Amino acid sequence: MNTDEPIWIVPASIPFDELKAKDLEECVYWLLDAMGAQDVEWRVGGSGGGAADGGRDLEAKILVPADEGELAPQNWWFECKGRARTVEPEAVRNAAHIAHGYSYVDVVVVVTNARFSNPTIEWVKSWNVSHVKPKIKLWDRSHLERLISRQPSVALRLFAESLSIFGRLEVMRSRFWNRVEYAPVKVLEDIWEHRHNLEIDEMARFALIANEFANRSIEVRSWGTVATTLELMSTLETALANVPYLVFRVMRAGINQHPIFRSLTYLILLALQKVRLEKVARSIEIFLTERVSKVLPDRCVELILGPILNNLKEELTEVCVSDCSRVHMLHSCDKTSDGELVDKYWNRFEAAPLQKVDERVFWLESNDAPCKVGFRVNEQLRCPLISLDTSATNLRETLGIAKHIFSARLTQVREKRYQKKDVEAPKI
Repeated sequence: MNTDEPIWIVPASIPFDELKAKDLEECVYWLLDAMGAQDVEWRVGGSGGGAADGGRDLEAKILVPADEGELAPQNWWFECKGRARTVEPEAVRNAAHIAHGYSYVDVVVVVTNARFSNPTIEWVKSWNVSHVKPKIKLWDRSHLERLISRQPSVALRLFAESLSIFGRLEVMRSRFWNRVEYAPVKVLEDIWEHRHNLEIDEMARFALIANEFANRSIEVRSWGTVATTLELMSTLETALANVPYLVFRVMRAGINQHPIFRSLTYLILLALQKVRLEKVARSIEIFLTERVSKVLPDRCVELILGPILNNLKEELTEVCVSDCSRVHMLHSCDKTSDGELVDKYWNRFEAAPLQKVDERVFWLESNDAPCKVGFRVNEQLRCPLISLDTSATNLRETLGIAKHIFSARLTQVREKRYQKKDVEAPKI
């Protein structure tokens, strides 16, 4: 493992020579967004598009230190000058004089992908001494390079090839936890290829797993299976502790929550395979039901834990009943390949909602057929998946059934695969 400080961005890979007009403005826009600027306005249609821009391409409020250690907002204007060579002095002077006509402007920043001449830099110094405001700042290629290097999310959005593998991992982790945004498959492929040279902590590992589920590629890159037992349990506990936060962010952003719950189910099943059931159950109870040594009310526990256990049951039901000779699960209508009900599918093409779709599931159970995973069943004892109560108070029974089904089915799958290869299957 390389212990040196990782380099996130390779500046030489940023195409500064091509960063002109709207491309330069877009770069500044996302930089301001990443740096926490407020009320960022990109005046699209300004100088880059041939229309009058009022002396700036972007404007924003920037928080700066004020008296007594407080932060105060300042009005900043940004004028972008994409050039092949040095920026002409008149461009900087014009930006300063136009902004001087607006009393509310505190700072004018002239941004370029090139350089400023020494006389221009001296002129700006003289202006700033003789004028209270607006102050003039110059951002040249070197300054942009430093800013982008501190904001790898901007590099991923605009110059993905300039990010080192360490930078791609950090951006993927940061975007998931801060905004619940998912990375492209190519980023996940690159991180997987270099995983042995990366230090992947619990936050990054869960972000990778959730990203794979969002891209429907967890079967290609199974991050949980390449983690040690200690790393796996630590990742599960970190995820459980952050479930309320993640669910809140997902609901607020209107993002699909399935990748989050599927990732938790995946980690729980792997944990049940590697450690004792009691330890897994206790971890869930500690990290989901307790906050600052206080036990959450039962209703809150149910709201947090209920969806996780429901997803666990649904997922195991789908895979276990698929070839079961005793139990058959019938939907009220057919499904598309992505699991959407066919009758509901047509609603997307109608302005007015169609009739409500019947989404009930019908169970057919043959009393004289055996259970393929070894549960004791008869006319009185039905398949545990049919009668299973997935409430928070039934955590251990739910995990016990899940562990039994998962272990039995995984053993069966491995035996079938290794029978084809005519070698002995490894034991779980």
